[in-house]
Amino acid sequence: MKIQNALIWGAEQLQQSLSPRLDAEILLAFLLRISRVYLMTHHERELSDVEWDKFQEVIAKRKTGYPISYITGVKEFYGRDFSVQEEILIPRPETEHLIEFIVEWAKTHPVETIIDIGAGSGAIGITLGLELPHTRVLATDISKMAVYMATENAENHHLMRYLVLLGNLDEPLQSLELQEKVDVLVSNPPYIPKREIDELMSDVRDFEPHLALDGGEDGLDFYRELVKISKGYLRPGGLLAFEIGADQGEAVAELMENAGYQSIAIHPDLAGLDRVVSGEKAQEP
Repeated sequence: MKIQNALIWGAEQLQQSLSPRLDAEILLAFLLRISRVYLMTHHERELSDVEWDKFQEVIAKRKTGYPISYITGVKEFYGRDFSVQEEILIPRPETEHLIEFIVEWAKTHPVETIIDIGAGSGAIGITLGLELPHTRVLATDISKMAVYMATENAENHHLMRYLVLLGNLDEPLQSLELQEKVDVLVSNPPYIPKREIDELMSDVRDFEPHLALDGGEDGLDFYRELVKISKGYLRPGGLLAFEIGADQGEAVAELMENAGYQSIAIHPDLAGLDRVVSGEKAQEP
């Protein structure tokens, strides 16, 4: 079986995917440990029987809806590769808007300490630590697997200024004397309303951790908690920034306004959908 024929077959098998050909290319390149460019320039290369058998296996797995990133163990985020596996939410391209906003904000505001609540793979906190080289990042997650994976990703990216701790929300931080010493508190919390979980795409609904998706009855449970928690950690003028669902901008902004935050803004993604809400803790009079 030649590479070009294997890819045609793979794409035909994955017609239920949003990107059948791309999926097939990523999986074959992963199995052969080569780049997708190599696939295109060596499409006449014959696969060995072992390679063909393994390709059929991963195509069958992907056909069930199993996420590609869980098969390859890697997901690119903000131009860098992050290790992922089951029990870890796969980083999304949309979340890069959160990074872009904070990096831009940091150009005109001092940022030395960042807290990331709900670390997951570590993609947000680690990326901020790499993009803002004079910062330290403290992260938390309730999942042992997430703490393990985020720690591994920080080591893979040689980021020594990153520490992730096991525990719910800010519980692991309460003894660290961080009150009013934090410049940025960031989070991409679970925000899918409970009733909508079953309506998600099957590869998300059936395989990604509901713990990282379920935001309660209206999707706002974690925002309510984090808005309250954040005020104790942020210095006056410090930044609170969230990723949100596309229809949650006004609701989250109202939570922040009611808590006394200022300069509240809703930031759209490239599709024009609400994606990030930010606000600054009020300066002392």
